[in-house]
Amino acid sequence: MRVLGVSDQAAIVDGLPDGQPRYRLQHRFAFQIHDAGHPHLIRRHGRAPIGWQADPSRHRPDGKRDFA
Repeated sequence: MRVLGVSDQAAIVDGLPDGQPRYRLQHRFAFQIHDAGHPHLIRRHGRAPIGWQADPSRHRPDGKRDFA
């Protein structure tokens, strides 16, 4: 594994065999780890083959998401 970059939000790495090492790193360091070799799909939950439609009624008046 090699580190490609680090931002305020996440470390970008490459070379992990699958998702399990990434999960362990995230929990160990309490920091997001994104693997360039296993990118997330746009508008999907991670790499899951299913997604969701945006529901404007679930947004609060201040513009933030309301997950309740």
